[in-house]
Amino acid sequence: MVILYDTAIRLSELLDLKLSDVNLSGPTLYLRVNGKDDR
Repeated sequence: MVILYDTAIRLSELLDLKLSDVNLSGPTLYLRVNGKDDR
């Protein structure tokens, strides 16, 4: 729930994330998210 709130992504976008979409290097977490209809 925290990730959904903090990132404002849709549940379906969160569930579609792959490990390669998550960047844990450095002090900040980065997520690469494909929006609705891959826009």
